Amino acid sequence: MKIFSPYSDMVREAQEMVELLSTKIKGISKRLRKEKELSFYSAEDFIPTEEYGPEYVEMAIKDAEFVLKTVEEAFNKT
Repeated sequence: MKIFSPYSDMVREAQEMVELLSTKIKGISKRLRKEKELSFYSAEDFIPTEEYGPEYVEMAIKDAEFVLKTVEEAFNKT
């Protein structure tokens, strides 16, 4: 027979949130890294100003701000 503490649900939910955030952050990081490589190291036929429009820039900034905020909040809680 298992005895559950009143905190077991909170711990489980916190673990699920960490997993969801980790997955989202990994996806953002992978995409930004891939795009950065193309932009910085380039290819002969790749012109960043022609490939990325304002929508992409806004999304990249929003994603970077999300990652920064998430990491800052995690460090402030420790």
